[in-house]
Amino acid sequence: MEDLFVFIFSFIIIFFLNLCAYIAKRKKKQLKKMKEIVILSNYYKLNRNELNVNRLGLLFAFVNSLIIATAGTLCTMMDTHILWQLLSAFALLMALLIICYTIIGYTLKLKEGKKK
Repeated sequence: MEDLFVFIFSFIIIFFLNLCAYIAKRKKKQLKKMKEIVILSNYYKLNRNELNVNRLGLLFAFVNSLIIATAGTLCTMMDTHILWQLLSAFALLMALLIICYTIIGYTLKLKEGKKK
């Protein structure tokens, strides 16, 4: 039960920080230059002008917070040496990033294909 509280607490803190970064980028009108949007639009050949960058910015803040909180909580639950925890956290972060961003990219590609 305490692991659930650790997850929720870390998720809320990380999401709040990501939300502050999103708001700062939105005020500076730099949402279209976000690394996530640039990489996904180049990889999946999406038209950046047709993307809803406000919604995507919030989605990326949520997904990134979820990924970091999940990896952090799962790796602190392991009763191993700190080095193994760090290595497994890195591997888990990379796997979750690839999985989540692939799902987002395919979803955006499908939505763009339906509009045409």
